[in-house]
Amino acid sequence: MRTRMYWYGILSLALFILAAWALWWRMPPATGRSPAPGPAVVHLAPRSSGVFGVDEPITITLPWPTSPRRLQRAVTVTPAVPWHLIRLSRDAYQIHPTGRWPGTQRIAVHVQAASLYAGRPVAAAATDTIQTDDNRTVVVNLTLQVLQAYEGSHLVATLPVSTGVTPEYPTPTGHFYVWRRVKSGDMRYGRPGQPDAYHVAHVPYAQYIYQGIAIHGAYWARQFGVPHSHGCIQLSTRTGNPHPAGVAEDAGWLWHFTHLGTPVIIEGTTPPHTRLLRYPAEPRRLAAP
Repeated sequence: MRTRMYWYGILSLALFILAAWALWWRMPPATGRSPAPGPAVVHLAPRSSGVFGVDEPITITLPWPTSPRRLQRAVTVTPAVPWHLIRLSRDAYQIHPTGRWPGTQRIAVHVQAASLYAGRPVAAAATDTIQTDDNRTVVVNLTLQVLQAYEGSHLVATLPVSTGVTPEYPTPTGHFYVWRRVKSGDMRYGRPGQPDAYHVAHVPYAQYIYQGIAIHGAYWARQFGVPHSHGCIQLSTRTGNPHPAGVAEDAGWLWHFTHLGTPVIIEGTTPPHTRLLRYPAEPRRLAAP
C-alpha cells in the first residue's frame, strides 16, 4: 500500500512539473513589453532612414530568450559579410560586423523568427536595413593632439584637440565607434565640493564613444593641441563661446561629418607634464539650439 502511494506521489509531481513547463512555454513576452494583439514580434533596431557609420551594430530584441547558436542560424545578412553576435541580456543581442560593413551600401538583416520558437505564436520573420556612409573614419593621435577625419583612405581634415591629462584622467586608446550623439547637453563629474568636480551646461556636439568619454565642443577652452581634459576629446567651438570671433567651429564640422556607428581610432601616447584645465565654476545657462 505504501509503495503504491509512493508511486502515486511521484506521478503527481511529474504531472505538476509538466503542466508548469507547458504554462511557462506559452507565457507572454517578458515584463516591460506589453503583448500586442496577434503574434509576438522580434524587434530590430535602428530602423531609421538615416545614414549610419560602417561600425553601426544592429540590435535584436526577442520576445523570449533563445540560445546564441540558434539565433545565429536564424540570421541572414545581405550582402554576405562576416559578422558576430554580442549578447546584451537574456533576450537582446547585437549584430556587429567583423571588421566593418561595406561603405555606401544598404545592409539588410533578416531574422527567421519562426525557426526560433517552434509552436509559439510569433511573427514569421523580421527585417531591418541600414544605409552606410562612404566609409568615414576618425583617428585621434594622442601624441600629436590632433584628430584626423578620413573618407576611405582620403584625409579630409586635421583638427587640433585636447585630450585627457595623465596619469589622472587618461583618454583610452583602441578602436571605438560613435554610439550616442547629443547636440546640446549637460556634463557632470564627481560630487559638489570634491576636487575636480564639475557641472557644465549645454556642452555642444557631444559624440560618445566609450562609457562617458565623448568627442565634444569646449566653449570654455582657449587653447587646443595640449591635453587638459578629464578624458574626453575636446574641440574648438563657437557655440556658447563668449568670445567667438576667430574661433573655428571644429566640433560642429565633425558633428556633420560623422554618424552613429562611425569608427573612432585612438592611438599614440599622451605627452607628459600636462595640466587639467578648470571648467566654468558655474553652469552657463544658454538658450537651447
